[in-house]
Amino acid sequence: MTRLFVRLPLLLAGLLMFMQVQAGPPAKVREYHLHIAEQPVNITGKALPRITVNGQFPAPTLEFEEGEEAVIHVHNDLKNQDTSVHWHGLLLPGYMDGVPGFNGFPGIPPGTHFEYRFKLRQHGTYWYHAHSRSQEQDGLYGAFIVHPAGQQPVATHERSEHDYVVMLSDFHDLPGEQIMKNLKKTAEYYQDQRETLADVWRQIQHDGLLSTLRERADWNQMRMLRTDLADVTGYTFLVNGQPAASPWHGEFRPGDTVRLRFINAAAMSFFDVRIPGLDMVVVSADGQPVKPVTVQEFRIGTAETYDILIRPRNDRYVLEAESIDRSGFALALLSNAKEPVAPITAPQARPRALLTMADMGHEEHSGHDMATMNHAAHNDHHHDEHAHHRMAAKQDEHAGHHPHQGHDIPVSGWADAATPDGHKMLQYRDLQSLLPQSDQRPPARDLIIHLGGSMERYIWTLNGKKFTEAEPWQLQFGERVRLTFVNNSMMAHPMHLHGMFMQLENGADAALMPNKHTIIVPPGQTVSALLTANEPGEWAIHCHLLYHMSSGMMNKVVVAQVSEETTSEHADHHHGHHQAPVTSAASHTNTAHAHGREHGNQIFHSTLADLGLYQNEHHDDSWRGEIESRIGTDENRLFIKAHGHKEAGHDADYDALLLYSRMHSEFWDIQLGIGYQERELWQQEAAIIGVHGLAPGFIETDLHLWLHPDRQAITLEAERDLLLTQRWITQPYVDAEYVLNNERDELRNGLTELRIGLETRYEISKRIRPFVDIAWTHEHEASNTKAEQQWQAGLGLTLLF
Repeated sequence: MTRLFVRLPLLLAGLLMFMQVQAGPPAKVREYHLHIAEQPVNITGKALPRITVNGQFPAPTLEFEEGEEAVIHVHNDLKNQDTSVHWHGLLLPGYMDGVPGFNGFPGIPPGTHFEYRFKLRQHGTYWYHAHSRSQEQDGLYGAFIVHPAGQQPVATHERSEHDYVVMLSDFHDLPGEQIMKNLKKTAEYYQDQRETLADVWRQIQHDGLLSTLRERADWNQMRMLRTDLADVTGYTFLVNGQPAASPWHGEFRPGDTVRLRFINAAAMSFFDVRIPGLDMVVVSADGQPVKPVTVQEFRIGTAETYDILIRPRNDRYVLEAESIDRSGFALALLSNAKEPVAPITAPQARPRALLTMADMGHEEHSGHDMATMNHAAHNDHHHDEHAHHRMAAKQDEHAGHHPHQGHDIPVSGWADAATPDGHKMLQYRDLQSLLPQSDQRPPARDLIIHLGGSMERYIWTLNGKKFTEAEPWQLQFGERVRLTFVNNSMMAHPMHLHGMFMQLENGADAALMPNKHTIIVPPGQTVSALLTANEPGEWAIHCHLLYHMSSGMMNKVVVAQVSEETTSEHADHHHGHHQAPVTSAASHTNTAHAHGREHGNQIFHSTLADLGLYQNEHHDDSWRGEIESRIGTDENRLFIKAHGHKEAGHDADYDALLLYSRMHSEFWDIQLGIGYQERELWQQEAAIIGVHGLAPGFIETDLHLWLHPDRQAITLEAERDLLLTQRWITQPYVDAEYVLNNERDELRNGLTELRIGLETRYEISKRIRPFVDIAWTHEHEASNTKAEQQWQAGLGLTLLF
């Protein structure tokens, strides 16, 4: 026993030495300090308060080598906001991933700091950004570059004389939180490229009347817009934080090889990228090396990265990144270091695409019942086992090639970039991993993820549920699964998975499938990827369009260890550097629901008020006014509504309603409440039950039943916008009241009020709208009088708060 006690320290010391030898020398530490603050930033000619990092907008580029230990001290110098930083695309312990409410990470309160520390287990082009509120939109984003160990390229074809980051982003004059509030006020707030009556006429001339009517009927039934390529407009597009007016400039010498690391750090924008006069060789996607592919242009979705090589021959090139809604460019200059820098002339915009029935998963005019498409909650989880091959075929099918066309000539299909004849646009099917995949097992099961949403309410969901409603998805540690993204919406969604890479099923062999951390799912399409769940923890999965995620398009993937056998079989993926596997039952609950106000459970309010002054054919003056306020969440809202009018020679009539409004379906609310009506001959309080929503054909509809012991009546309000131009809008409308039963002798049953009108407004902005109105009215309430009918014309003003 004594000899054992003597030898025990020696045994322990030997074991410690063995472990040190096995672990190798300690990793080199590279350290950064990031100070997050709010400062004036001038991009568009006026100073606006935005997020800065170390006084820079956008945040500085962080550079490392693979194998180093990153130590990043984030200091929150904001006065009244928590903050966070997510390291996009990096493999790291869950607690360091930077998502508040996940893996026990609480966020970084004002006046405090947090130390991120993790070993770099990969190389490539990545980036970092806030995962709190709308701080990413407001400036908290930067490049994160991990060079191969020793700065040596992975392959000889990747050698270059110059290496530049090209970070694309979208800057708005409004802060991100106000943009979100505006989207909730009205679905059309940023829709300034909608089709007008002139566009309908051109389609009739091109396709014929019957074909046009059939297609319009389909879109009207779905209550979707063919022009809905981008939810937010009004952006100034930037390259490395600089607008086209003062472009970023990269230098070279003719004959040099230049590496450009493209990062789409935009909040809401896709870009079609090209450098006229140069071929581009794609060598990396989402930071992971791929076999070289030569293209003339590529589409980069939000949060994706691509590395390309170019070999300039001339002295000057303009890098063009055009938003897919064709609302603007991010431009940069590449030129000979010996040549003077000259201004950039903005190029002509490509034709914008219009969505088609094929984009929505339907053949054109196929006779499908559009009413059966539920885009908020698609519950059909049956999956064609070959569906993952359809994406590549569809993408190629719609990648149109065209001679140069005018901007006013639309092209058909989301994927149609109007690529000139003879030019190649990069397709997902072109990507093949440069190195063989380490895990080539077939999937043990499928996880079907339906992508849905409603532009009318601005709600976005996964499997029909917002983040605040969803249960986390459980994956067994080491499990091989297929993620199948089924897009039931009219928008493309860049789906991002934290903490792990997905292998995109693009038609390549299992060994050559490319790694992706962000996958674009086009409208109406199905895209799938394989995943080895080899990173224990709680990982966010979400649409990387910022306001889609904020509206609920997010969930949690929990990767938990369930057996020692599974752990030992796949532990080699971690190289001895990972957090303890998740095993507790507490980890299987969505603890991030405490942060639901950032992801789909916010409270919003809006007020719409209008007042008009009228004259009838007898030159009698009158006025009409209405105010409507709404406050609440997506599902539960309080409506306060009042309207009144006064005719010459009559007392004023008033209606006031207080309604609780509960979401029943994507387009309809059920409403309950009380109301008060006052007329010359009577007044009453009544209970109200009814519906509020958007009927097929984009008809805004309010239908209410007023219930009083002495009087029961139905009221209807219906209106529909028709665009003359983007700002001149005409609106036919109908207001009516029909009395079902009346116990008062002096009053009659039947149609008592009817107003049919045509209001034409000019939108100075979405908030200020002067209008002219022409209406015919019919009133007949008293049983012993004749109906009063008249024409009225008026001028007025509508305000949105």
